[in-house]
Amino acid sequence: MTLGEQTFIKGHKKAITDFEINRDSDKIYSVSKDCCILEFDLTQGTKSVFSLGEKFNDDLRAHTDEILACSLSRDGRILATGGKDKLLRLWDTRSKECVRKFKGH
Repeated sequence: MTLGEQTFIKGHKKAITDFEINRDSDKIYSVSKDCCILEFDLTQGTKSVFSLGEKFNDDLRAHTDEILACSLSRDGRILATGGKDKLLRLWDTRSKECVRKFKGH
């Protein structure tokens, strides 16, 4: 994509609550009230499902309620997400796997 070029990529089914940009890899990670994490590749103009959450289905690999926030590590390898399921999850951005889950909120 070039500057000034517009591309529309449909994504979430509900409102986006937060997003992070990885400038080193031209990727955007977005989280939403639909319990999903999406990865957008700005170079390719594509979208992939990073995590397909399922509301109220307790699964180690996904959020079970609305995701409210996300933050990317400085090296872009770990994405942290938190939501209404009262969990903080750490994701490996290369494998798209949840590597840690923290309870406590």
